[in-house]
Amino acid sequence: MKFKFFRFILYIFLIGIGIFALARAYYHFTDDFRLGNITSNMVIDLAWENPPLTDKDKVYLSKILNQKFRYIGKGAQCYAFASEDKLYVIKFFKFKHLKPSWFLDLLPSIPALNKYKQRVAERKRRKFENLFIGYELAYREDKNESALLYLHLKPSDNLHLNVDVIDKIGIERSIDLDKVVFLIQRKGETLRTRMKKELGQGHLDKAQESLSQIIEMYTREYKKGIFDRDHGVMHNTGFVDNRPFHLDVGKLTKDDNMKNIATSKNDLALVVWKIALWIKSYYPEYYQQISTFLGDQYKLHTGSDINMDNIDPEIFKKRRHGW
Repeated sequence: MKFKFFRFILYIFLIGIGIFALARAYYHFTDDFRLGNITSNMVIDLAWENPPLTDKDKVYLSKILNQKFRYIGKGAQCYAFASEDKLYVIKFFKFKHLKPSWFLDLLPSIPALNKYKQRVAERKRRKFENLFIGYELAYREDKNESALLYLHLKPSDNLHLNVDVIDKIGIERSIDLDKVVFLIQRKGETLRTRMKKELGQGHLDKAQESLSQIIEMYTREYKKGIFDRDHGVMHNTGFVDNRPFHLDVGKLTKDDNMKNIATSKNDLALVVWKIALWIKSYYPEYYQQISTFLGDQYKLHTGSDINMDNIDPEIFKKRRHGW
């Protein structure tokens, strides 16, 4: 009798392991991209109306969308697909983060736990609202630096446009763009890719010119009272047609204090330090020259000196806008 019981427990355990392995394999091979994860019934409180499209705009969008878009990856908030001509990217927002987890669904419905569930749901909702506010800000006030062509933050009934996408495992599907939240952006290369190309070929002067363009982009934004809370400079900034831009603008923030150099210089210090840190890790032979160049650029835009070797990263963790 005991043997049968233990065998039953073993079977249950093995079945559980098998289900878990299959689920992990599914997530690995598909990145869990499906229509259910890019749609949501939750109302996002946002003072935003999708940009009206003229006939000319619609023809332009239709031309862009008249090709297949192939999956290129996912970030924390979006699934991204690149066009066949490699000029455009369409991103769909991952609403799976808004949906309650299976663990929360298993919790009994009692007042204390219900309040906890409500707090979790509210936190997720605020996170998406802040993300949408960042994209709205980029489209309204920082369009050139974000390379955004169209932003659709609310479901609609007037686009009448579809896009054919090919997912990670090669399955093709057509998506009705009226029903989903999406954006269309020019496709560029990251600063990291640009540095590898230029420094890999020994073109220090070109690398420095590229870095100066990125720094100038940040300073232009400070003057508009805009800054990016995502300081992943090497992978989140780059170039489109040799023009600097942000690949992900979900953390763009409006703060008029940034117009004051005394405030914005501290954010710029983090930007140049992140660049210097990457150069030191991957191209140490150029570190001294680029570190000096970055210091000169920093002084040009802020009037203050900076020494990359003396920066304490813990300070940045404690104070976003200060030393």
